Amino acid sequence: MWAVAKERGRGRGRPWWAWWQGVVSCGLLLWAALLLLPCCVSPAGAEGTQCGRPGRPVNGTVSTSGRFYFPGEHVAYKCLEGFVLFGPEERTCLKNGSWSEDVPLCDFNLARGKRALQSATLWSYVPEMAVDGNSDTCSFTPRGPDPRWWQVHLGHKFNVITVGVTISPGSVQEFTIYVIELLTDNKALYKPCTTFKGVFQTRKALFHCNDGLGHPGQFVYIRDDRKDQEYFGLCEVEVFAFRERIPCGEPEVPVEGEVEREGEGKARYSCRPGFRLEGDEVMTCSSKGKWQGQSPKCKESQCPTPAQINNGFMEVANFRGVYGHGTVVTYTCSPGIPPCGGRLSHLQPHRPVE
Repeated sequence: MWAVAKERGRGRGRPWWAWWQGVVSCGLLLWAALLLLPCCVSPAGAEGTQCGRPGRPVNGTVSTSGRFYFPGEHVAYKCLEGFVLFGPEERTCLKNGSWSEDVPLCDFNLARGKRALQSATLWSYVPEMAVDGNSDTCSFTPRGPDPRWWQVHLGHKFNVITVGVTISPGSVQEFTIYVIELLTDNKALYKPCTTFKGVFQTRKALFHCNDGLGHPGQFVYIRDDRKDQEYFGLCEVEVFAFRERIPCGEPEVPVEGEVEREGEGKARYSCRPGFRLEGDEVMTCSSKGKWQGQSPKCKESQCPTPAQINNGFMEVANFRGVYGHGTVVTYTCSPGIPPCGGRLSHLQPHRPVE
């Protein structure tokens, strides 16, 4: 065998060991490429596998832990003291790289800590328990044939658009919510906001006044309309005023992307080198406090597969399953074959291979 190899080497003008070295080198390179290929996909380059930063509402917080999240991971939202969350308390990163639902809003509760009254007080369940910010404490009136009611003084006149009522779920209720506006000569105008009759299905329900147009007034008054002599209990009452414009919070930020605020009304997106933007470059804040537009994503730019060469092989550095920005291909000729041209090719998207 050695003699044959030696003769072949002589016939080609090369020593026998150069031929054998070339075979071993090519074999090792092929084995390494097959071994590393399935496991070298970069998380950032794998499309649809990650979500970026989820955004944050004004006067609220979000439990963020990094720049990106994997499908199934959750983030939780809370509002600062005195504000109430409208929207999901939790959002989930989906398989397509987007977040479930929209970023919630935090609105100011006008009734929190304000002076409250009720028709009569059962034991120590005072009316202020319905505006203390704790839905586990409730105000109660005693049973009786007399009218049962509860009210809160907002301090100033507001255009009341929404009233949130928290009552033990499963209870049968019938009540009417009024907005009271003080007039001159010690007069008051009671404006019906909404009515409810039936079983309270959820712990908290939101009622919109005047079909969402609201009523101006200084008081919110809730009257128990049940004919039976029952306790009238309210665990929390929240009052919200109409706002012509709601500010937008921090917008979502895609993986490998950045966002720059342009005043209060616009957010401009860009991607890091090696990634291209898909979606709207600029998103606009609506009067409802929501960012409008197609949420952008940053997709990794890719080069086509580099050309093969005869009588040689190529070695790929920084390979992540695709030929992305920064991938380096090294061409090496087979032993005994003189090189022709450069040995390195730097792959840059949207440009020919160097």
